[in-house]
Amino acid sequence: MPHAMIIGATGGIGSAIARALAPAFDLTLVGRDAAALGRLRGDLGAARALGADVAVELEVAALADDLPDIDVLVYAVGAALPGALVDADVAAWETQWGANVWGFALTLKHLAPRLAKGGRVLVLGARPELSAARGMAAYAASKAAVDGVARVAALELRRQRVSVTVVRPGAVATDLWTPLGGAPKGALAPADVADAVAQALRAEPQPELPIGAGAP
Repeated sequence: MPHAMIIGATGGIGSAIARALAPAFDLTLVGRDAAALGRLRGDLGAARALGADVAVELEVAALADDLPDIDVLVYAVGAALPGALVDADVAAWETQWGANVWGFALTLKHLAPRLAKGGRVLVLGARPELSAARGMAAYAASKAAVDGVARVAALELRRQRVSVTVVRPGAVATDLWTPLGGAPKGALAPADVADAVAQALRAEPQPELPIGAGAP
């Protein structure tokens, strides 16, 4: 059975992806919420559940210990802390960049050597038309940076025949919307994103996976 590692498995989208992949993959679940991680592992019968803060390099590096080769690596960590530019807070920016960008880069640094030939990397990106909103400068900038990291990773991992896909859903009803008063009407459910990811893994890899309104 192929091995899938879900980073951010206790989040709304990450847990939905884990549930969608469970029937066909040997799972390694990674998250910060130990209680939620334990419950999800029990629900899915996952082989491994590992606690880690992706913004801490030592914790990310430890994820590679005693791990089977990874066929599918999903980076589903995300943080959004709204704030106007005139009120820009360094700590808030660092939190978002740590989760959205630095954590992804560290994940690639330490886990790319464990990716199987022909493996797949999927990272949660954003639709620019949705992220470029008032109060979302740090989030929008971090997601633009994710795009850049993903493009370079695709070039650098080509020798391993590893593909990198940026998943671009529309608005998804998760806790990220709580500071903004809730998800907009018509938002996707996390399961919608998970189903699209599972379907994409059965097809040839593409550099982008748009999901929801406006997707081809």
